[in-house]
Amino acid sequence: MIEFKGKKFYSTKEVAERFEVHPDTIRRWIKRKKIKAKKIGVSYYVEESEIEKLLFEDLEKENS
Repeated sequence: MIEFKGKKFYSTKEVAERFEVHPDTIRRWIKRKKIKAKKIGVSYYVEESEIEKLLFEDLEKENS
């Protein structure tokens, strides 16, 4: 996790661990625009608010 301008950003590996998927899955989600990310050098970082949005969407689907 890195912090920039008061916002927390997580690597694809960290996000993958949180969702129990492979980091390649997170990179596919980024390419398909399912989740927004910032590219820093050769790596992608996902803002904490994007992770929360995705978690909330998953909860809504489960409760429908």
